[in-house]
Amino acid sequence: MARLTLSPNGLKSPLDLPTAGGATRIVEPTAEPAAAAPKPFVIPDPAEFAVIPDLDAPATGHAAEISAADDRPAPVARATADDQPAAPGAGPAGLPAWASPLDPAALQPDRLLGRPKQTALILDRALSARADALVAATGPRVTFAALVIAVLHFHLPTDGAAAARAIGGYRRRKLESLDHPWEERNARLPEPLRAELDDVVSGAVGRVAAVRRSTLVNALLDAHLPTNADDAARLVTRMEMVRGGAFLT
Repeated sequence: MARLTLSPNGLKSPLDLPTAGGATRIVEPTAEPAAAAPKPFVIPDPAEFAVIPDLDAPATGHAAEISAADDRPAPVARATADDQPAAPGAGPAGLPAWASPLDPAALQPDRLLGRPKQTALILDRALSARADALVAATGPRVTFAALVIAVLHFHLPTDGAAAARAIGGYRRRKLESLDHPWEERNARLPEPLRAELDDVVSGAVGRVAAVRRSTLVNALLDAHLPTNADDAARLVTRMEMVRGGAFLT
């Protein structure tokens, strides 16, 4: 049997590229690129470093301005109204000055609590008109009843003798105008306050003539009814503070 012999002549290699004349150009694979040589480590010259500033040296320029600002003394805090010491007229336990001269019972809420009771009062028409003018000049919290309650609460006499003196003083002030017109008004007074009012009036009977509940109410309103809207609002606010227990100890 004849043996088959293969000849490499005529075989094309994938690396063979045609040339312009039709001949085949064999491209040899290129070698791996040599790695770049590492740069040598150079120790920098110490003179190239930035000069460290002397912290003890005096500052200049903008730094001096900052340093001067830091050396200025801190501003002294001014005392506010809340930090001020109590006024010389202030009473014990931090009471405001207006509350100090009042009877201790006037700072207790007891007689301002309880069921409101409709109470008819015969008032001097001029006093009634003054009260209505104050109500008209203030906010909705200031009513005729609120003014009457506040005046009675803060200025109710402690006993019959004090009530008689209050009535006598009122009649002395009105000595030349006792025949002025009267009118009936209604106010819802707290039941405990009305009961104390009646007790004080009973104690004044026999000390002065013609003592009635309305007699003492007229005397107290004439002496203590506020003269302007601000004072009226302040009076009612203080009464509400007492009712809320602001001065309980």
